[in-house]
Parts: sequence; structure tokens; C-alpha cells
Amino acid sequence: MPNSLRKTSKILRLTLVLPLSAHGPNLLRGMVRQLNLGKIAWSIRPVASDFPFIKEELDEWNPDAVLMQAGEDVALEWCRVHKRPYVLLLGGEEERKKHELVASVDDLAVGRMAAEYFIERGYRNFAFVGNGNWAFSLERQEGFEGVVRSHNREVFEFIHSTPEFDPQPKRRILYQGPLAKWLADLPKPVAILGGNDREALDIVQARTEAGIAINSNTSRAENL
Repeated sequence: MPNSLRKTSKILRLTLVLPLSAHGPNLLRGMVRQLNLGKIAWSIRPVASDFPFIKEELDEWNPDAVLMQAGEDVALEWCRVHKRPYVLLLGGEEERKKHELVASVDDLAVGRMAAEYFIERGYRNFAFVGNGNWAFSLERQEGFEGVVRSHNREVFEFIHSTPEFDPQPKRRILYQGPLAKWLADLPKPVAILGGNDREALDIVQARTEAGIAINSNTSRAENL
């Protein structure tokens, strides 16, 4: 916590700028739970990342600090102008170089935990679907494959380079056909890790096209 906020008895205002879909609600619940364990009283206001008037919301609320997901440029600029402390969430290596407080995910551990979970359930066939453009996906793949190979098993890979946040969704769905064929050709039963929530959703959609029943032939397509 920034030193400027450590010694105070007043109720502090905290704005959380997060996506209100996908992983956003989980982040919000976790942060609220941790804040309630501390000795400082916070008044919390969440703001959706896609809200078109983030600057105006911050001007009106005038928070003492801001927690935001990496890439929230409007909120970041507001903090710099108003000299407010902030924490970047889910920041990568570049963010850690530029900012003092960055909370990151241990993506290697995510991959290792997924592999251990599947191995404990008795699976012997493993696969990974990820995006080669994203460092976190590559690290999850590395952690996943390291554990699986330590048990003398191989991992089938489907790595694509479609931009995750492509403004033209048609370009992303171009690989659904090849993904469906790849899924159909995998040995069954198979445990699959998707590089993130979006990859897991793509796996579920592609397996429908391939005619695979996810409950019987595929363990889970998930982001652990």
C-alpha cells in the first residue's frame, strides 16, 4: 500500500476499473474480500472498463486511489494528472518496468496447477489451445507441458496467432474449422487447457462443430 494511505482514520474512496464480464467479477470479489480484512475503511465504487465516461466518473467520485486492469489508459492518465496512487492488475513484464505497483498472475503456476489437476483425475491424454501472440498464454503452456512431460506424457498443441481483441471478429473465427478438426483427431478421453477464458469458449464451440460430447470425451476446457 502506498505510504500516503497507511496512516489515516478516515474512510477512503477507492475506484475499481474492471471488466464486468469474464474474470472481472472474480477480481472484484477477491479485492473486496481482502480490503475488508485490512485496518483501513474503504468506500468502493466499481466502474466497468467499457463505460464511455470513465474520466467523468472519476472526476465526480474523486477517489483517493484507483485499482485498474492494465490497459486502462483513461484511468491511468487521470491518476497521473491528479497525483493519485494506483495499482495495475494483470500487468505483464512491460507494465512492471513502467509502474511501481503491478499485481500479476503467476502464469507458469496456472499451467502447472491445471496439469496437476488433470493428472490427479487420471487423464493420460493432454492438449493445450493458446494464442502465440500473448506472453501469458505461452507461459501457461510452458507450465502445463512441463508437468505433463515430467510424467512421461506428451501434449498435443493448437497454437494460433489470431488477435484476441480483434475489432473484426470474422478474422478470429477463421480458425474454428481447423480447431474442430484438430479436436476430432485427438485421442480420447483428453484433458484440454485453454490459454484463457476466450480460448476455453472457442474450444467448447469447436467441439460442438466436431460432434464431441464434452462431458464424455473431453475433461474440461478451462482457465484454472
